[in-house]
Amino acid sequence: MYALSCTETVRLNYYALVVSIFGNCMPETAFEKIQSDRPSKVRNKITDDDIQDMAKLREKGLSLKDIGEIYGIDQTVICRKLKAIATQGV
Repeated sequence: MYALSCTETVRLNYYALVVSIFGNCMPETAFEKIQSDRPSKVRNKITDDDIQDMAKLREKGLSLKDIGEIYGIDQTVICRKLKAIATQGV
């Protein structure tokens, strides 16, 4: 992995904290989700609970881009998943 600037390190730690809190997982697991070199693997592991957490993060004011960075997926995927649960009435 490449060296992170101070700002990137703070952002990474913040994202890991958010994922850890909302994902009810250990910080190490949160860092694994965020730092995955293979975002497609993370995408395939997204559960219904993850989608619910994404919705909570969105309600708290995080942007789709920020949520996408947390989960290691593109913001358009986040948008589609949130729209899908909204149409289901969840």
